[in-house]
Amino acid sequence: MKNKDNEKILEFASDEFVNEMYLAAVESFCGGIFVNYGRADKDIVISYDIHPCGWDFVSFENIDNDYKDECVYNYLFQVEDFSNGIYSQHPLEGQTLKEILQIVGRENWNFEL
Repeated sequence: MKNKDNEKILEFASDEFVNEMYLAAVESFCGGIFVNYGRADKDIVISYDIHPCGWDFVSFENIDNDYKDECVYNYLFQVEDFSNGIYSQHPLEGQTLKEILQIVGRENWNFEL
């Protein structure tokens, strides 16, 4: 898909989108993304399970693209990947990056807070 300026637009949460977002975060920003839970699925994200400000930093530090099971498409985020490991458990734990994006939605993530 292309916009009016003939620039390629990636479909949200597609594999290509996930890879491009990951590369941008690792190469140019802070090595992860910030996510907000304002529009997240309330069956998955319960308010008392998340940071009081509604934002968490998701670190990409443990993603290792040299190993299929730990690459950007397959890595399952663990509790230590959220906000410097401040949680004992997290509602997005065990999710892939694509699943996290689908849960928080198109408008609720950013490279910087």
